[in-house]
Amino acid sequence: MEMDGAAYQEVVRRARAHIECGTTENLAAAEAELASLHHIFPKRLEYICAEVALMIARGEDGAKCRNILDCTTQEFYPMPALADVFELKSRTFPEGTPAWRQTRFAHDFYINSILPQEYFARLNERKAAFLMEPLNANLMRALAEEYYVTRNMLAYFVLMMAYCRLTGREDYDDILIEDTGIPYPDPVYRGNFGFLLRMFTDGNSNLFLLVGTAEERSDQQVLARALDILGQQAMLVCETTATEQAENLNAYALHCIQGARADGEQIVLDVGRYRHEDGKEESATHSVIRLLARSTAQTAPLIVIARDDRMDELHAKDALAGDIQRLSHCLPPQFSYGFSFAWAGDYLTYISYFYGENIEPLLDAPATCDFSIVIPVRNSLDTLRYTLETCLAIDDDGSYEIVLSDNSDEGGDEVRRLVEELNDPHVRYYKTPFVLPLTKSFEYAFLHARGTFIFSLGADDGVLPWALKYIRKAMEDYPSASVISWHRDYYLWPELTGTSVHKIQLVEREVSKQYMVYSLRGEHEGIIANIKSVLYRIPLLYINAGFRRGYLRDILRQTSRILDGGCQDLYMGAVNLLLQETCVEIQYPLTIAGMSGHSIGAAMTCGFSHVGEVPPAAAYLPLRARRGEYVPRRSEMVIPYILTADTFVFYMSLYRLREFGLPMKFHPEQCYTDLSDHIFLTDLRFDRYWGLLLYGSTLCSESVHNQCLRFYEKICNRMKQIEDHEVTDIDIKKGYSKGNQMITLDSTELDCHNVADAVRFEARILNL
Repeated sequence: MEMDGAAYQEVVRRARAHIECGTTENLAAAEAELASLHHIFPKRLEYICAEVALMIARGEDGAKCRNILDCTTQEFYPMPALADVFELKSRTFPEGTPAWRQTRFAHDFYINSILPQEYFARLNERKAAFLMEPLNANLMRALAEEYYVTRNMLAYFVLMMAYCRLTGREDYDDILIEDTGIPYPDPVYRGNFGFLLRMFTDGNSNLFLLVGTAEERSDQQVLARALDILGQQAMLVCETTATEQAENLNAYALHCIQGARADGEQIVLDVGRYRHEDGKEESATHSVIRLLARSTAQTAPLIVIARDDRMDELHAKDALAGDIQRLSHCLPPQFSYGFSFAWAGDYLTYISYFYGENIEPLLDAPATCDFSIVIPVRNSLDTLRYTLETCLAIDDDGSYEIVLSDNSDEGGDEVRRLVEELNDPHVRYYKTPFVLPLTKSFEYAFLHARGTFIFSLGADDGVLPWALKYIRKAMEDYPSASVISWHRDYYLWPELTGTSVHKIQLVEREVSKQYMVYSLRGEHEGIIANIKSVLYRIPLLYINAGFRRGYLRDILRQTSRILDGGCQDLYMGAVNLLLQETCVEIQYPLTIAGMSGHSIGAAMTCGFSHVGEVPPAAAYLPLRARRGEYVPRRSEMVIPYILTADTFVFYMSLYRLREFGLPMKFHPEQCYTDLSDHIFLTDLRFDRYWGLLLYGSTLCSESVHNQCLRFYEKICNRMKQIEDHEVTDIDIKKGYSKGNQMITLDSTELDCHNVADAVRFEARILNL
């Protein structure tokens, strides 16, 4: 059965009318109206708002209601229901509180599509008062609140930290208000404010560049005074329209730096526009930033603060390329007046400060063993034990280490105690300096590996006994290969499917078929076009591939980063595709990829079809731990953040690498069909994902956008009835597949209950 969009919206309208009446009878009538749409998909944002309005009317928990809206809403491509979203959010806060006022501000904007000036009038009054009395704590907090209400979260944070310093408070998590707007691609994102927290509290005086025009001067002065209270150095980069010529752009930038002047308590750099010989003009700000970042002697990186739209422009400059990276997320264009911050300079400086350890010696340290098996682990003790069992059962006469990087929650010592229990010299234990995001957890672990050849496993994966033997042989046969890959088999832990499933690749043992060498960089265009079929075949440096020790330095030299994407394996797959001419692939399975409840991949793809299925909000993350979070540049948002498509991270990684100067043949519209196929009709995030795709299309071209919009509108005008029983899990077919020589088994029938059992069983079958 189909239902047109107009009829669907009429049912939602009637339900809302009943809800607004508020009587018991009306609420029952509203429930009945919404029940008639229970099996109609896609569920539009208007419908979700109606469901939440009914929950609020019945007195359900406000935080639960907000979480539903946050999970299903985006603001980059404004949709008509956004005004309703924020009106409903405002009902979940006490009237008059900062959070209530912020949601009312957003509502007032979306209802009229004009920024409500009365809010900014109050902000300007508070700014003037604060600049007259910068050490007045009450004025500072009042100003911070107005920045918060107008959704300028960075300014709010800096001022509140200065307030804490003035008043002697250190309970930051208690006093700072959470961002109720959550304008980012995913509600789990919270920004890297923990990085600033460390800079403000580490006892050092670090340099901050405040970039802005004369129109932003009052905001610059506010931030500069707050930073001074925090013991930091602020330098105001005042952008002007004055034009000058010089020998070259760098010479003009140096002239601007040398012309620094004092303006009261602040140091000001007047930076104009450089006129080229052909008459073209450009701002010299990016060159000033680059010169200052490279010449500033401090342990922390240089921090740049600018309006969000100006930050986008700085990131688009080829001259800065890898020398600048956002730490705060892009804001929706309608709120681009808000401030963002970025580090500038050298990546090693950034991560050395980030980890609290000098990284340069780790990169260049000589190998102390033949192999490193790197296992980043986080709260996975129940599966880790069996993964380690497979590593310690390796049949090899050489030397190898197991680098166990413990990224578990603060206070958890189960992994350390397991290492003590095993008491095996192969296992080297590291505790991360704080809870790291997944990509940084892998980077930290790689940096501490001491093997000539390094590869990684997850804490629910396994390694086959013959793995090191075949890798060593490949290294001898291909001495110039930086990266070596292999086949991997699969094991699904029983907690996911109710049964343990084991997929085994049957192989031929002829010497002539031990390797396959195939092109990467030269064939990248064709590989990208067919990435869905080969994504887990390219070397990902995770489970299916490893690298010689010096390769991390090569990656740093060519990309200005080490591990920098949203997902460590898919990012490194993109890196290898663009850096490696060829890949040497061992034609035997050497590892088993486990899939358990700890697997990030399993968690990412889970969808939900009804309001009652929306998962609880992510656990509160302490402010100090909010650092290392992946932040896409504006250009990367041309790829929509669609969690149900594992290819989206790969595509986004390509865009990041292009920003760093790596040449490639790829256009985003190539992947829109693939990504739209993963916006499932039955996913409650349908409008959220389509909004992000439509926003991404606006970054391409008008024609691409119009094509996407027409397709979206067509879907929305042909609603479909889909019963719950039609939404099923992936069917795992057991038996033998002749095409890929893969056998799929129900291993519970073979008394196989964990990945170590799976490794032992496969070893008996293949006997390699």
